[in-house]
Amino acid sequence: MGAERHADTREPGVLDFLSVGGAWVRSGRMQGGWVMKAFNALRRVGVLVGTCVSAGLLLLMASGAAARPACGVVSAGGSHDTLQAAVDAATSGDTLKVKGTCYGATTVDKSLTIVGRGQATLDGRNTGSVVKVDEGVTVAVTGLTITGGTGSEVSADLTCGDSNNYGGGILNLGSLTLARSTVTGNAALRGGGIENLAGSLVVTDSTVADNKHGGGIVNSTSRPQCELGGSLMIINSTVRDNAGGGIVNSGLLTLTNSTVADNSGVGIGNVGRPAVTNSTVSGNSGVGIESTGFFSGGGLTLTNSTVARNSRGGITSNHELLTLKNSSVTGNAGGRECCNTSYTVGGGIASFEDEVTLTNSTVTGNTAEYGGGMWNVFEAVTLTNSTVARNAARYGGGIADTNAPLRLILNGSSSVSRNRASVDGGGVWDEPPKLSAPDTRVILNDSSSVTGNTAFGSGGGIYNGNGELTLNNSASVTRNEASLHGGGIYNAFGATLSFGAGWAGTVSRNDPDDIFTE
Repeated sequence: MGAERHADTREPGVLDFLSVGGAWVRSGRMQGGWVMKAFNALRRVGVLVGTCVSAGLLLLMASGAAARPACGVVSAGGSHDTLQAAVDAATSGDTLKVKGTCYGATTVDKSLTIVGRGQATLDGRNTGSVVKVDEGVTVAVTGLTITGGTGSEVSADLTCGDSNNYGGGILNLGSLTLARSTVTGNAALRGGGIENLAGSLVVTDSTVADNKHGGGIVNSTSRPQCELGGSLMIINSTVRDNAGGGIVNSGLLTLTNSTVADNSGVGIGNVGRPAVTNSTVSGNSGVGIESTGFFSGGGLTLTNSTVARNSRGGITSNHELLTLKNSSVTGNAGGRECCNTSYTVGGGIASFEDEVTLTNSTVTGNTAEYGGGMWNVFEAVTLTNSTVARNAARYGGGIADTNAPLRLILNGSSSVSRNRASVDGGGVWDEPPKLSAPDTRVILNDSSSVTGNTAFGSGGGIYNGNGELTLNNSASVTRNEASLHGGGIYNAFGATLSFGAGWAGTVSRNDPDDIFTE
């Protein structure tokens, strides 16, 4: 078509030039006479000469825009046109300087520093892990974009899982520091972006994003122990928009000043020992953080951090210690399914056989069917100067426990306020147990309060199902509302209410009544 157009001897018009120009440039045929005729046509309709020249230059530039700068790797030993060739020729301790785009997979089997210059890129071209770091070596990678990886096979003697495709962008079995780099557009069954297989990995000032399968970063274990895995530190970095989740950890994880957001799947999946500080976990399509104390000493600690707007709940914690300090869990929806049923629990926090401690923290605006803010079973929940507010559920708008022992303690100025239940327990709901003896203790200490909560059934403030409720110091239950009974407190199935010595608080201004005992 292009050749026929260029052979046309008629005078072209403006539309001829605009519609055919792209195909003409792509054909590589430049016939000055035809261009001049089109140029004159543009002039005849009043288009400025400068605009025409700019358009022509843009078209000419487009013909070569796809070409990437050639690979060049410089070291003390000379220059190379692939990174693998440079690694092979290097001596341990060397620095390799990369420019342009280097294609293919590279295995690093000696301790090196690899530095990108300009917009240096390593493109695996779907030939395996873009960078593989062998056991026993220490490698630093800075200033590179790592893309186009598809993962590598690993000896069955090392792996503990059933996958044999690891580390789309990077597979680390040694000690690796990744700085000021981007890992994107990779895929693997495990570790679409990065797989740290019982190694040591530090990611700083970097982005792991848009990896297509296998998650952003996987920190896993290896044989012979198949227990606690590698060490992963993520600092000042972003893990986002990865398919298969953001981070999966079965080792030691430290997340500092970082963001894990908008991943397809869990934000952070953990069976190791994580600590999250000054960080945000938000907008993930699964649970924000799902943590299981599978290994001895497991536990999850959040400090000065936010877990927000995740689609399957904020935090789910199993069989471990869960500690929040100066942190917020807000706007999470759905919670997790529980107990061989389809109902969801713990929109903000769902804890199973955990000891949960919140200090100077907030749980707000979360939703689930049971325990919109928090749901706990079998262990103690202690709030100190913390707030559970504006959450919603069918049962236990603020906090719920389901047919199991619970010790809920509010200390300092903690409050459960403005939560809503469409059935019972606007603020706190203790499920009536199958056991005959009381199995729950709810204790309000200091100036803690349950206030401004609403239930469309009974127990606007607290639904006390066969538990022991104690108010100490100046604790109060006020301004709560229920559609049926117990605007402030509803005592069911032999539940008890007691007041500590010297109690100076109040149970008042609740609607339709302050205390209702069944």
